[in-house]
Amino acid sequence: MQKPLPNGFTEWPFSMMPSLSGNAFTAVTQPAFAAIAELNGRVCENVAQLGSEYLGFVSRRLQEDLAFPQSLASCTSPLDVQKVYMDYWNKALVQYQEELQRLAQLSEIFAPKTLSAMGKHSKPTHKMQLAA
Repeated sequence: MQKPLPNGFTEWPFSMMPSLSGNAFTAVTQPAFAAIAELNGRVCENVAQLGSEYLGFVSRRLQEDLAFPQSLASCTSPLDVQKVYMDYWNKALVQYQEELQRLAQLSEIFAPKTLSAMGKHSKPTHKMQLAA
């Protein structure tokens, strides 16, 4: 024998639940699906743009990193070595800081656009009708 559910039934009484007719179901779910589809599109666009920005930054930093050994090899004194190291790290810190600010600005721009996609579809447009 099956164990009873918390409501005393041995199985879920779906026959007792009101069901939505085909048109009512579509009216209820269509705005949600439209909102999710638009939200997914916006999120994908935003992630692609952030990724593109970050890859550009990595490319620029890689050029700096590859030029560093050449600069170091051209040093003729310990003071030259110190200057090359200081210039390299100062420039790296500035570039990382600027990139983080750029990514934060892009994220701030994306958030309202993405949320507007949800707000556009959240207004009730149809009354739900239950089939008897």
